[in-house]
Amino acid sequence: MAASAPPLAAPEQEEDRYAPRKAVSLSGLIAFEGRSTYYNCTVKDMSTTGACLLIATPKGGSALDPAAIPDRISLFLSVDRLRVECQVMWRGLAECGVRFKTMPTPY
Repeated sequence: MAASAPPLAAPEQEEDRYAPRKAVSLSGLIAFEGRSTYYNCTVKDMSTTGACLLIATPKGGSALDPAAIPDRISLFLSVDRLRVECQVMWRGLAECGVRFKTMPTPY
């Protein structure tokens, strides 16, 4: 009896979040404490408690190493000119998931 081939993709898992995320496409910037460098990002999805951020590669630069993203970052949302402090919950290639640590404030 031949062994069956492994599945091509992992089965979809039910989202286990306090607040379900909604797909969005919002422009923003992220900043790291103590550094003057900002990185462009797109908020891919968001809830009342967190978001998934796609981090852009700077023109002429190299992609940001996920290990270089500190545990705390500031997210600046362009659309409403709001700033929110975030805790990085996970890191991936050119993206990260964050939990909001503060209420959004104008900048």
